[in-house]
Amino acid sequence: YINFDGTVSRYPFWMFTLFAFLIGFVLTIIPYLASVYFLAILLPCICIIFRRLRDVKLSIWWIALVIIPFYIGVILLGCFIEIMKKR
Repeated sequence: YINFDGTVSRYPFWMFTLFAFLIGFVLTIIPYLASVYFLAILLPCICIIFRRLRDVKLSIWWIALVIIPFYIGVILLGCFIEIMKKR
């Protein structure tokens, strides 16, 4: 399911990213299924990013550029939902 060892070249990385995006985009029609898909694909996405960073010889800390804005977005989305509930 997940493998943090080794590296991944550019083509498999982008193919994984493309298919994950396309499947996620199609599944947005069914919100709960999209949520389950997102949770299922989260760890493999982080794993392949780690492996790609290792392949281009960058520090693993570069993943913070992806993860930190994601969590900020989740927090802002939660705040927005709470504001909308109060109206």
